[in-house]
Amino acid sequence: MTESGPVSASAVRVLIADDEAIARRMLEHAVEQAGYAATVVATGDEAWRALRGADGPLVAVLDWMMPGLTGLEVCEKVRAAGLRPSPYLIVLTSRGAPDDVVRALQTGADDHITKPFEPGEARARLAVGARLVALQQELADGCALSRTRSPTCSSSRG
Repeated sequence: MTESGPVSASAVRVLIADDEAIARRMLEHAVEQAGYAATVVATGDEAWRALRGADGPLVAVLDWMMPGLTGLEVCEKVRAAGLRPSPYLIVLTSRGAPDDVVRALQTGADDHITKPFEPGEARARLAVGARLVALQQELADGCALSRTRSPTCSSSRG
């Protein structure tokens, strides 16, 4: 919820970064079915550019292996940059071994989806990301109203 009321699903933009056209289309469909707006790219470099933009998407689904930067490298760059608000990052991969999940989370991913994925599961995980982004926005709104500033209240996008 923001000062003006609950954050609507349509206010959430989701970045989809995958080099496989079919996977991109399936994800785009899942995103749209959940009521979110999709931004679609095919490389890690494009994903990094989109995320670091002044109005970058706050939820991202990143394929682990794609041209340019990998999904894990994008996660590392996003976390190292300290973007505020911090985007919710989901790594998508056919790698489903526990060690792979741990590696993805340790590089900065917030969640992991194994290919092939179930659209319902993808929508549920996107909803978690959108919910956390909304909570983050509530905190930022509270900071903006507060007289005291903290590092979580600053913006480093752009």
